[in-house]
Amino acid sequence: MFVDPAGEAALGSLWHEIAGDPRPFGEVAFEAKLEQAAGVFRPDVERLARELDREPPGGLEALERALSSLPVYRTYVDPVAGKVADEDREAIAEAGIADPLARILLLDDPAPPAFVARFQQTSPPVMAKGVEDTAFYRYGAAAGAERGGRGPEPVRPSGRQVPCRERGAAGALSRATCW
Repeated sequence: MFVDPAGEAALGSLWHEIAGDPRPFGEVAFEAKLEQAAGVFRPDVERLARELDREPPGGLEALERALSSLPVYRTYVDPVAGKVADEDREAIAEAGIADPLARILLLDDPAPPAFVARFQQTSPPVMAKGVEDTAFYRYGAAAGAERGGRGPEPVRPSGRQVPCRERGAAGALSRATCW
């Protein structure tokens, strides 16, 4: 809201020069979300793992990475009705979540509904604490975006740009908000 998109590149370049850290915002955000998932929210990740009727594919670390890689606050899969929207499939694909876990989250493989629901309840606080309360403060070029409704263009940990999409009225971000 307080960052003119036309000046975003210059602000980012200045930040990289001053901080001596050339990483794009998306990498800083992913690192911050992973810190939160493995730290403050570790009990929630452990509870999530207990909801699955088997060992989580890839263990707790895979759950932490999945929660940290999600480019949206949450998905809206309905595990009881068995409904998965295309947007949910896209978000899981963009996150690069390993196939065995992705198949469970998208109901392609059987899973307890409580596991899928708990995953969707755990991802928003990981996103908020990791991005809004941590990464925006670590990445100086994003300081004007903190609580302003938009952040820098995100990058997945792989380095591939992930475009923000689905801006609603007056530029407000929809459930497809990404970082």
